[in-house]
Amino acid sequence: MKKTFILNIVLSLALGGMAANLYAEDAAKPADSAAAPAEEAKPADTATAPAEEAKPAETTTASTGGDTSASAAPTDVAEFTGQIGEIGGAAPDADSAAPEIKHRLDGAALDRNYFQQPPLIPHKVDEYRITVNNNKCMSCHSWDKYKESGATKISQTHFKDRDGKDHSTLAARRYFCTQCHVPQVDAAPLIENEFKPVDELNK
Repeated sequence: MKKTFILNIVLSLALGGMAANLYAEDAAKPADSAAAPAEEAKPADTATAPAEEAKPAETTTASTGGDTSASAAPTDVAEFTGQIGEIGGAAPDADSAAPEIKHRLDGAALDRNYFQQPPLIPHKVDEYRITVNNNKCMSCHSWDKYKESGATKISQTHFKDRDGKDHSTLAARRYFCTQCHVPQVDAAPLIENEFKPVDELNK
């Protein structure tokens, strides 16, 4: 008796599930069929295509002398006038005067303008070679030759390495003299400025 009752319950549940599935499938079919006409309605968009084909009619009006100012695209770009802008006071394609040659002042050393300024070189250095194995400046400015040549001896700071230790030979970071010292010339300031030299250096 109990087995029969249980079988009846199982069968009723199975039949109920099948009925629910069939009902869901029947309910979904109208929705799919409703979507199909919407897709078929797409050809209606092609009705706008003839409107685009009507554009050549505007060019026909322009070719017959009509006003085209309304159809012209606005622009803020200035028209090219054919003139080349000047750079540095002269047109790039024009002949400009050669710059004035700055002559070196040999002999008299110029005064320094600020503290810790590297002294200027009062002579030509065109033929002076500074390589890893040879430094032409040391032939006159080294401590053992400056008296004989009458040149200025190099400063004691040039014997101090980057760690602050003093050595008996020229420090590597001070070996290439022209990194700091440059030949002096009779050149005026390139632009006006209010720079004032330190008076205490020139007393």
